[in-house]
Amino acid sequence: MGKVLKTLYGSNLDCNTFDDVFRISSQVFQIEHKLSEVKRNLPHTMQLVNARDIQSKETLTGNLLCVTKFRVILTLRYHNTRILTHRPLLQKYLDMLSHHPAGSTGSPLAEPLRQVGVNSLRICTQSATSIVELMAHVLSSKENRALLGAWWFSLYYVFNSALVLYSGFLIKLYSECHPDTISLGDIEFNRSHLHQAIECLTSLDDGNVMADKCARYTMKLDRVLDVIQNGYGTINEGSLTSHQAVGHIAALMGPSPFDPGHTPTGFDLSEFMVPADLDF
Repeated sequence: MGKVLKTLYGSNLDCNTFDDVFRISSQVFQIEHKLSEVKRNLPHTMQLVNARDIQSKETLTGNLLCVTKFRVILTLRYHNTRILTHRPLLQKYLDMLSHHPAGSTGSPLAEPLRQVGVNSLRICTQSATSIVELMAHVLSSKENRALLGAWWFSLYYVFNSALVLYSGFLIKLYSECHPDTISLGDIEFNRSHLHQAIECLTSLDDGNVMADKCARYTMKLDRVLDVIQNGYGTINEGSLTSHQAVGHIAALMGPSPFDPGHTPTGFDLSEFMVPADLDF
């Protein structure tokens, strides 16, 4: 995690980050190699888990419960670190969507991402899906909740995964309309995982204001996907202009533009991010 933050995020100081896709990809590849070594060298009793590996709650007692909890937490941390490793390339996709909404093949990001970006997008999506599926299974029973660590870590892992899944769907929708600009190969996107993430956020900690806000925010993003999907169809049919589609999304998310202290959904920015993150 420390190497990821230092190498790819400028130690969270908003400096020394890379703009060149190939340079980012080179750093990502090195960290991915180290993560693979870590995973390969884990002892048998600490192997990563998925939802199918967790035994029924009746058999999780004593030492087995402790070991399973360590494995669950290690798995969540592994996938979250993997997401943070590959997310800078996912951000480059979003940059291209933002600055070249018409699908211009003249985007300087199009060809580099075609060469090195797809694998990172696939890994980001896979790790986000793994986190959501594991969290959903653990949260499905009151007894299994003992397998999780502090609620704020669980909230962060799920919310971060939800944002990655949402971004992946945006990129997928864009690629379907502009296949000459973005080709995603055989990457699979299952929107049910975004819905599963919403369920996790709503059931994570009853009465928790922060978890509730994250859940409501993710619900709104899910509805935005509906507007975008319907909008693309009606735009192609000529019954809805792109300006009208953007208007629908703005109305759904709330007041725009950003005011200095709040997001369009009315949440205090300090609860989610620092002001510089709005560039993202």
